[in-house]
Amino acid sequence: MNIISPLRIAFTTCDDIFDAGGVSTSITRIASGLSTNYNAQVDILMLHSNQHAEFNPRGRNGIIKLNACTLNLRNHIYMAALKPDAKPREAEAHSAISRWKHIDQILHNVTMYKLVSWTGGSSAAQHWVDVHYALLELARERRYDLMQAFYASITGFPTVYTALELNIPSIVSIRGNDIIRDVFQSERFPHLKWALENATQFTAVSQEGLQRARIISACPNKGSVILNSIRPEDYSEGTQEFEVSRPIIGSLAVFKSKKGIEVLLCAFSMLLHQYPTAHLLLVGFVIPGEQNSFETLVTKYNLSDRVTLTGRIPRHDALRYIRTVDIFAFTSLHDGCPNTVLEAMLAGIPIVATRAGAVPQLIEHDKHGLLVHPGSATELCEAMLRMLDTNTDRQQYGKQARQRVLSEFAPHRELEAYWKIYQECLSSN
Repeated sequence: MNIISPLRIAFTTCDDIFDAGGVSTSITRIASGLSTNYNAQVDILMLHSNQHAEFNPRGRNGIIKLNACTLNLRNHIYMAALKPDAKPREAEAHSAISRWKHIDQILHNVTMYKLVSWTGGSSAAQHWVDVHYALLELARERRYDLMQAFYASITGFPTVYTALELNIPSIVSIRGNDIIRDVFQSERFPHLKWALENATQFTAVSQEGLQRARIISACPNKGSVILNSIRPEDYSEGTQEFEVSRPIIGSLAVFKSKKGIEVLLCAFSMLLHQYPTAHLLLVGFVIPGEQNSFETLVTKYNLSDRVTLTGRIPRHDALRYIRTVDIFAFTSLHDGCPNTVLEAMLAGIPIVATRAGAVPQLIEHDKHGLLVHPGSATELCEAMLRMLDTNTDRQQYGKQARQRVLSEFAPHRELEAYWKIYQECLSSN
């Protein structure tokens, strides 16, 4: 009897899989699905050239396998760093620990590694050389059949380069910023272009991303779009209540400028003229580098007592927060295939969203929600006012959005699309 060994796949990322963010959420979902439904051996490799490991006399330098003991140690370190009176930091720590435990449960059949620098020195190039050789050593040891990089520029280049050295196929998975912002970063663009040109195949999470990748790589027929999916079982039941006045306009993100935060604050300040009791609930946190800018904007639009910023929350609790709002506002200026929009659809909440990235492929305007042009606070405010109007059956929008996400964006569709590409890459190689 012939025994077919499972497909051995390496997912590479420069993100921390345990942090909040769309890329980490997608990697976790896809890796878990391939392991469970296709019996694939999936390893998640976090490439962290800015981190350092001590020299190991036995070899395997720069290769750190993550396991339950590692996660428990990380929990203790995180909690030990807290000050007794630092309540916001304590809430943040508990949120992070909850996420780590949740991911550990989801990825029980997936092996995780961190690849870091180990030779010392201050040269960024040498740090990446260390990571490259660690990646080569681990790939030979684990005998990968193919490698898939999530994020085309930073992760794509070392992954495709390594795969070519090993003579195995590679796939670059374009997420959003890699094909939008990194095109204009001179130090990243050459790596981005090379990775797209030399990968066996590339995928994008939006039609816009695919078109740009084809332009940059000068490969007009290469690549395909695979939209994100969502698993209802990954989310907690119930609703997180807030003692604030209604209507509640809500948004969920790691908030930064590209998320259109000023557009949202400006539109909300306009909304207050007709709904003076309205409250803006921002589920998530502002990145440290833009905290001062955010506070300045809140003051500029006189919203100090009208905005609640929750701080970090466990991703599996996202729907508990979304369910409490009257309207979900997605205001990104550009994006990939936003998981937050899929989450709002699953929650059955009326959505007003910008036409960014794959959003028009997720939501049909005036059926599953209302779509507006990115950057227009006036248009956003008008759409929110329309959704709040008593003549608008906004619950019907939410109901139809939920029906669509359950039927069209189930995980099996996403997994089937990736599995098909894997087979094509292996055949062509």
